[in-house]
Amino acid sequence: MNGRVAAVLGVGPGLGAAVARRFAGESFAVAMMARQEESLAEIRQDIEDDGGKVLTVSVDATDADSVAAAFERARDELGDPEVLVYNAGAFQMGGVLEVSPVRFDECFRANCAVTLSTTTHSCTGTGHLDRKTTVGSAGAASTLPPAANQGNLNSRAEWGQKIQESPNGQLALYERNFDHGKRVFTFVIWA
Repeated sequence: MNGRVAAVLGVGPGLGAAVARRFAGESFAVAMMARQEESLAEIRQDIEDDGGKVLTVSVDATDADSVAAAFERARDELGDPEVLVYNAGAFQMGGVLEVSPVRFDECFRANCAVTLSTTTHSCTGTGHLDRKTTVGSAGAASTLPPAANQGNLNSRAEWGQKIQESPNGQLALYERNFDHGKRVFTFVIWA
């Protein structure tokens, strides 16, 4: 191990597992965080079988206290995360009149509000401001068609510079640089 730590919040059998395996393959110790820690057993075993160091942590991404406890455990057992991938999210199919206020609030907390506390807790470590930190959100999405996303509807300027886009224009990766070497990546999927 190279002393580097990555935290992946929202690990499931697909994208989250692939991201965790990738960082482990690059010699990062990986804190895999999911609502049900036991669901991570197979992924953990795969990473350990390949010589990686991994910690599984139970977390409710919609609960700031749960997020704080998860990052405290990750720091205690692995060290300060240098990389955070926020891959948690909630989704509700249907039109605006079909979504209850309670479900809307749940989706908003999982997809938007908790990313702030997650980022804050991931960056709360000793000496962390002296290192580069990459924060990625794999769950950022828009339900507006590309043509409707003009002007300030989604504050594209806040996403930073577009560094990659799919050939059909439906997927883009933006990078924004902050003080102290922090970088934030946002994946945007146009539906």
